Amino acid sequence: MKNNVLFLFTATYPSSNTWEYPRIESEIPHLLDQFDQIIILPSVVEGESRPLLKGVKCERTLAAALKKNHRIMLPNRILQGIRSSLFWKEYFSKFPITGHPKSVKRSSVWNAEALITAKWAEDYLKENKIGLQNCLFYTYWFETVATGIGWLKTRYPNLKLVSRAHGYDLYEERFSPAYIPFRKESLGALDRLFINSDYGNKYLSHKYPQYIAKFETALMGVCSTGKKNNPSPDRICRIVSCSNIVLVKRVDLLCEGLLHLASLYPTQIFEWNHFGDGPLMSKLTTLIQNSPTNLTIRLWGQTPNERILVYYTENPIDLFINTSSSEGVPVSIMEAQSFGIPVIAPQVGGIPEIVSYQNGYLLDPNPSPSEIAQAVWEMYTSPDITLKRRASLQNWQKKFNAKVNYQDFARQIRAVIDTSPIDR
Repeated sequence: MKNNVLFLFTATYPSSNTWEYPRIESEIPHLLDQFDQIIILPSVVEGESRPLLKGVKCERTLAAALKKNHRIMLPNRILQGIRSSLFWKEYFSKFPITGHPKSVKRSSVWNAEALITAKWAEDYLKENKIGLQNCLFYTYWFETVATGIGWLKTRYPNLKLVSRAHGYDLYEERFSPAYIPFRKESLGALDRLFINSDYGNKYLSHKYPQYIAKFETALMGVCSTGKKNNPSPDRICRIVSCSNIVLVKRVDLLCEGLLHLASLYPTQIFEWNHFGDGPLMSKLTTLIQNSPTNLTIRLWGQTPNERILVYYTENPIDLFINTSSSEGVPVSIMEAQSFGIPVIAPQVGGIPEIVSYQNGYLLDPNPSPSEIAQAVWEMYTSPDITLKRRASLQNWQKKFNAKVNYQDFARQIRAVIDTSPIDR
């Protein structure tokens, strides 16, 4: 008989304002098959709360503690972080990269938030008289919360901790300088780290071979709506992309490629719909001001996931495009493939694990606008495009079906409670 509790640390769940919540909602029913109770612990509470399943509750006190810290002026938060001996241990052990001003800021703020998390967790366990023998702590992101819970293990060695790792919380090169604070300490405290691509697994195994036994590839997944998308019936080439408009996603590069495409083929009508928002939106709106008349561009901004799926259901789409410079295995591509939409994306990170020439088109890691234009035209006019659409759907069914992947993941993390920890 089951008698166990899962503490699930998330970014903003149960808010409906981020891409995170539909993934977690897909995962939770399978976690409930393995755990009696799930306590969701968001770092930020905002937006409209989602209804929760029986056996699931949302505890908001951690978010309140972190919010109180965020209200402190940044210089004071930095001072708060560097007062800790943990900061200085990190500073001297990894100097000179930790001496960079950006690294000092990052590690001090990281340290402060991790300490707040550790204190909150210890107080919560004491106040609620929670025994650790049947509990598992699971952080959806491998960042400050994982570090804080890991530090708590020094006083509670029976505490069991697992985490997922995706992209920005995994690849140090996404930051300048290339540094994520307390990486060795965080890895040392984990019982398992579930990485969302084989590429990411190899990346961490190469950088931290001493922890390789803790690493598992655990593919994400999406649920099917049961609908297949149809190609355009009217000779208009319809293109969709979906991402935050931030530097790593290179949406401006995609835009330049599509502008070049439209200028190359002035008699062909193109439509581009982008879902997502971010700090580089103003740059993007400037780029599209003088777009050719044969290219219609719609920037939808931040859009709830349900509305994106409805759009895929009700509107013809010929191609989905991703132009990121760094990725895990993008959930946005999984969603496109679940509708049978072929995908163009660069050979970076875990993308070759989901996109191939059988179901789409792989760009060079740093494509030029003309190469993006060429890829779109080759795909759109390919005599094999129907086969690529079919292969796209089959790839989702085989590798990225949420029901299959999350059932397996839930069994794997449940087993952590019953197994002895890996030597640290």
